[in-house]
Amino acid sequence: MRTDRVVQQLAALIAVAMITACRPDAPVGVNGADLEAAAAKGTPGGPGGGGGGEDGGYGNNLSYPVIFAEGRGLAGASVAGDGPTRYANTGLRPIATDSAALAELAGLDSLPFWYSGNTSEAYTTGVNVFWQKTANVWQAQWEARSGDGNTPVIVDWGDNLRSVKYSTTSVVRVEHVMNANDGNTLLGFPMDVTVNPSSPTEKQGIYDDGNETSTSAFTPTVFSDRARLTIQKLSAKGGTVTYTYFDKAVHQSYGVDGPGGYAAEINVGGKLVYGYVLDFKKVVMPAGVAKDGWWRITFSMDAASGATFAGLSVGDEPFAMIDGNSSTAEIEIGTMRGGGGRKP
Repeated sequence: MRTDRVVQQLAALIAVAMITACRPDAPVGVNGADLEAAAAKGTPGGPGGGGGGEDGGYGNNLSYPVIFAEGRGLAGASVAGDGPTRYANTGLRPIATDSAALAELAGLDSLPFWYSGNTSEAYTTGVNVFWQKTANVWQAQWEARSGDGNTPVIVDWGDNLRSVKYSTTSVVRVEHVMNANDGNTLLGFPMDVTVNPSSPTEKQGIYDDGNETSTSAFTPTVFSDRARLTIQKLSAKGGTVTYTYFDKAVHQSYGVDGPGGYAAEINVGGKLVYGYVLDFKKVVMPAGVAKDGWWRITFSMDAASGATFAGLSVGDEPFAMIDGNSSTAEIEIGTMRGGGGRKP
């Protein structure tokens, strides 16, 4: 039972306390050959994608379900239809280098998937864990959809954007999650253990307690390769745009690695998120435009998206908005020379 896991997690935390007190222009088309050709160039840009980590090692597994709103995986390949070959096109683990797990999933042709070769590691006395970013492989359910505007979503902005006042030397992690808002649920694997939360060394995993293959119903996240990120400098808070630093959609970023591209990835918790690292130290401004001041970050959908914005996540309304046609959300970040810290 999952309640048993809660008890075990508390026991493990107590034990730990006692012991020690992640630019080529891509296609403008929206289907078929254009996207498949771009996908062949490589996986989506950005750190920590679904198939591999920043260090070239194992990537994170999908623990929470996802909807592919246009029937295309993380690198643009089709995941629509039936048959086991679609699993290789998702961009999710198991990927080609997880060959035994991928063959097992293709043979089973069923989700959720738990690889029979998974092995746990000792965590605390009497407690073992199946960790993310290891040879272990699992995959939550996912669904492929088609048609414009087939899935209403709630847009969730990263928590750090709500509370931190950044400087001109800050590194800003811009994250968005789209949660389906149509009442449907899919099955996934609850994560039981978190070590060093919200840090570069964060680890998450699932207890080896006989219930590791148990699943729960979750509201799916949504992936659309029509998602676009735009970052602009403003004349003042709520003012006019004086410089557009970044403006790219996921479908334009296939084969682009690093800050030149925009992508979705699977985070350490096993959830699909859109991510971009905005390193202000590396931002070169045009003559006459100061780096410090107000910036606008816009998360929007290009034409022919399967996702439509239905609202903002609870807590996001004070600093973000959705425009009249339900396609854009905005947030302004103030920067100052030096300094930084929490917003008042």
